[in-house]
Amino acid sequence: MREIQKRILRSIRDDFGRYVNSEGKDSTNETLKLRAEACLNSVASQLSKEYKKFKYSLVDVKGHSPEKADGLQYLEDVGLVVRAYNTNELDCPLESKKIPTEFKVFFIDTGLLVSQMNEDVPALILAGNLGAYKGAIAENMVASALACSGEKLYYYHAPSGSPELDFLLERDGEVVIVECKASNNKATSMKFVLANPKRFGQHHAIKIADANVGGGEGFETIPLYSLCFLESEKRKNIIETVDVSDLKVPEKQPLTHA
Repeated sequence: MREIQKRILRSIRDDFGRYVNSEGKDSTNETLKLRAEACLNSVASQLSKEYKKFKYSLVDVKGHSPEKADGLQYLEDVGLVVRAYNTNELDCPLESKKIPTEFKVFFIDTGLLVSQMNEDVPALILAGNLGAYKGAIAENMVASALACSGEKLYYYHAPSGSPELDFLLERDGEVVIVECKASNNKATSMKFVLANPKRFGQHHAIKIADANVGGGEGFETIPLYSLCFLESEKRKNIIETVDVSDLKVPEKQPLTHA
């Protein structure tokens, strides 16, 4: 399986930077190809950090951040990765609260992420240890499931570093906190936020963990394997549809003179 994953990535890398030139011939933007490959190579290691914010300074290729950003944008455009943006508030709409320069980068396919990690990681996963790489695998699983269901990804990381909430969703005009745990560890940040409504507001919360279905003080617990059952928000029409089937056009009346 690991060899198949690597073969898939090799095939994808071969297409990086390719385009059809003005003469109708296949060509390659070598600079873009190098930047895209360097950004892709950097994702797994950056997700292994305690705070998984993506840093262009850690991308091993020549160029300044705006130039390296072209490579990351390319990966996003071709559907390999997705970004989750930090927010400055726990309030809706989250899109208006996001910090454009501060984000995490996740693989859309978690298997491809694992193929970029050390050779011992698959064995650790099979042994039930999803905590390898500091929870990066479990967090990527959640990001992938949410992104594939059409969710935009957001999270909260306070300037001081704490609290940090893994994901934020919008439901009926309210923010829902989603915490991801590779094991059934305590969701300390989530509990702290829920215990301080005057500071952070009141929110629903979900803990996704290697655990059974359950509950807690103000939050639900669901297993990692049930991610596919998380429902996306059903967006309502701003204006309700009006039934005009019974309306009739009035007959034309003759003009009368005063």
